[in-house]
Amino acid sequence: MTPRIPFTIPVFGLFLAIGLVFSQAQAAPDIEGARKVVQKIADTGISEVVGADVSYDEKIERFRKLFDTWFDMPAVSRFVLGRFWRTAPEEEQKRFIEYFRELNIYTWAQRFNEYNGQKLVVTTATADGDGGAFVESQIEREAAKPMIVLWRLRLRGSEWKVVDLSIEGVSMAITFRSEYAAKLSEPGASLASLNALIAAQTHQLSSQTRR
Repeated sequence: MTPRIPFTIPVFGLFLAIGLVFSQAQAAPDIEGARKVVQKIADTGISEVVGADVSYDEKIERFRKLFDTWFDMPAVSRFVLGRFWRTAPEEEQKRFIEYFRELNIYTWAQRFNEYNGQKLVVTTATADGDGGAFVESQIEREAAKPMIVLWRLRLRGSEWKVVDLSIEGVSMAITFRSEYAAKLSEPGASLASLNALIAAQTHQLSSQTRR
C-alpha cells in the first residue's frame, strides 16, 4: 500500500540528496532564501491550486507545474531506490522517476477536498550541511496543537529545491525508501514490476479523486 500522507500543507508534496554551493570561498548558503521558497510554495499552492475556482484537471496541471518547479524528483528517486537504483536498467530508472512523480501528484491531489482553510506558518530556517537547509513550518489546527512540517532543501545551482518533507517527524522519502526496499527484496521482484505497481496505484488514486 502507498504510505498515507495526511493533508497537512496547502501544497502536496515529497524528498533526499546532497548539494554544495561555492563562491570564491566556500560560503554558507542563503538560508533565508530557502525559507522564502517554502513560503512561495505554500502561497502558490493555496492561491493557484487548492483555492482556485478551476476544474480538477486544471488543478492537477497547476500542481504538476508547481511540483516540477520546486521539487528535485530525480534526486529523490535515486535516494528512494537506494542500492536498487544502481543495478536497474536506465529505461526503468526513467520510468520510475516519472511514475513516482505522478504517484506523489495524485496522492496529494486526493487531499484537495480535505482543505478547510488551514493556515501554514513558516517559522525557522537552519543550515543543513554546506549546501542545504531545513525549513520548519506549522499547520494551525482548531482544538489541537499545530502540526510540524519540516522541509529539507538543497541548492541546485542558484535555486533551492525540496528533497524531503517530514510530517510530525516522519520523513516521506525514508518511508517510501523502506516500503520499496521491501518490495524489491521479494523473490522475482524488479524495478519493472515495482513501476507497474506504482502505475496501477496512481491510476486508482486518479479514479478515486475524480469521484
